[in-house]
Amino acid sequence: MSGGVTPPGSGCQPTASAATASSQSGIPNALQLTALEDQTLLAWRDCGVDYGFGFKVAADRCPTAPHLIRRVVRSLARKGALEYARSLYNEDDGSMGAGYTLTEAGYDHIRATEPC
Repeated sequence: MSGGVTPPGSGCQPTASAATASSQSGIPNALQLTALEDQTLLAWRDCGVDYGFGFKVAADRCPTAPHLIRRVVRSLARKGALEYARSLYNEDDGSMGAGYTLTEAGYDHIRATEPC
């Protein structure tokens, strides 16, 4: 699976106030993420469930510092927002190697915390 890489900072970016507002308004938001985890999950904001890529693409698609990407992505996987996949493929059936895919919980969290 692959897709166009969007430049960092494009699209909607969840804010701490948006996350707070969504939990106060009754929108289910089971994931309890830190601000850094929310920021990193933005790499998957234009993706569907089971769409995945590796650390380098994640670093290119979000504002998180590159030296923190591995730690934060693995933390998101432990919390259920992402899932490790050994074999990812692009639309041309070419192998892209291992990476992390977006889960239903991660997708729902992104949609619940987007301000627009």
